[in-house]
Amino acid sequence: MSENLIKLTNRLKEIASDNKLCIAFSDGVDSTVALKVATDAGLKVLAVTVNTQLTKNKTNFEKSRQTAESMNAIHKIVDIDMLLDENIASNDKLRCYYCKSKMFSTIKNTAIENGFLEVCDGTNTDDLKEYRPGLTAKLENGVHSPIAECGLSKQDVRDIAAELALSVATKPSSPCILTRFPYGTNITYDKLEKVQLGEDILKSFGFEACRFRVHSDIVRIEIPQSDFESFIKQRDKITQELKKLGFIYITLDLSGLRSGSMDIK
Repeated sequence: MSENLIKLTNRLKEIASDNKLCIAFSDGVDSTVALKVATDAGLKVLAVTVNTQLTKNKTNFEKSRQTAESMNAIHKIVDIDMLLDENIASNDKLRCYYCKSKMFSTIKNTAIENGFLEVCDGTNTDDLKEYRPGLTAKLENGVHSPIAECGLSKQDVRDIAAELALSVATKPSSPCILTRFPYGTNITYDKLEKVQLGEDILKSFGFEACRFRVHSDIVRIEIPQSDFESFIKQRDKITQELKKLGFIYITLDLSGLRSGSMDIK
């Protein structure tokens, strides 16, 4: 085992209470690695996946169940309607805090109801460098972040995933869908659906790593700069499909795909 894998294994064992651990499981690379390492370490694991309008189309719930059960973990799905909270629906700068508060408190309660006292998430050290008020909510709910606590970056996690032969090793990151809207945008179910459909369209043209940023009736598309040539070649067909969603202007951001572009001042 690599040094990083050994560190993560030991940290998960330290956190576990009575050899049991609950993991907030999104089916992404970070939580999948945490789940795999925990079960390989012989821990009894409860994997809790949250179903909200903010994660639809990002998480294949049947696949997440199969993944968890293939690793000998117990899997549960909990439903939360995030838009019932005006603090989240208004998409203000603290909406990540309110969203994560609901999410982690629900996961924590689910864990306790099933006899699991300790909860972990997949936060890595790269996450700590960005504006993420949800990290405060994580601490308030007593949720551990073993990956970050071991000093592991996103690339370190991908390396461990590859070491463990996990298919998520190359899976693109997919942050909360609310990051596709400027702060202060009133979020509706219809707006969320259009973003999800827009990103599905882009993926159907081969752009698996993409962000569909919506500024009123303008769409700002972020893809890796290495994909620009392919995008330009297909621009007419892409534009035609995206305009069916009701957007007037379709733009390509020349800075390319990057995290946190809505936080730029």
